[in-house]
Amino acid sequence: MSRVLSTSQSTARILPWQLACGQCLEERHVCAWSPSAVDRDHFVHDIQTMLSRIEGTEVCRVDGQSISTLAHLTQQLADTLNVGTILPSIDGRHGLVDALRRHPARDGVPVRRRCIIWTDAHVLLRRDHRLFGRVIDAIMGVSGEGEFVDDDVLLLQRLILVGRPALDLYAEDPKGQLCSWYSESGETPFWKVITGLDCPPVARWRIGQARDLVTAPATSDIP
Repeated sequence: MSRVLSTSQSTARILPWQLACGQCLEERHVCAWSPSAVDRDHFVHDIQTMLSRIEGTEVCRVDGQSISTLAHLTQQLADTLNVGTILPSIDGRHGLVDALRRHPARDGVPVRRRCIIWTDAHVLLRRDHRLFGRVIDAIMGVSGEGEFVDDDVLLLQRLILVGRPALDLYAEDPKGQLCSWYSESGETPFWKVITGLDCPPVARWRIGQARDLVTAPATSDIP
């Protein structure tokens, strides 16, 4: 059974899994995986279409097949985020963290929600898992900073990672940045101090074998 989603722009029919995933994104980032490239493509298309119809939502899609360095990623984000130049660095002026802290507007209307869909995220994970961890740590850290530090949340940010089963294996690693904040030398992680969270809020999502079927996240991942 599907439901009707109404916005000021259009009315569309969405499937139950899309609604469930959208509700999940209110509280968590999503790590979605499937061995099937076709199923992954359907998932990305459908979730991007749904999110794009929500007023005040900016959907930024990056092509993981083209990302092997930080410079590749920041260039793609600079092309889609509408926040100006992004230098190939994590911290520092005009770096990734600085860019994600900027609050953009589209046609003069403030963006209230930003969703970054990273397709084929397993590619950078395979090529440079340390860089992959640093990048997703920064994205989820800035998201948490906005929600748990600012009294008035102006921009809700969510990361949607999509890729092969290797992503889910990484999500099981207690030292990986889907289970823990990054710490350079064993000190208390910066984002843990800033957000007060022991780890980033992430839901693991198995993409189903059909276009309209995605299994719900494991019960251990959703309270």
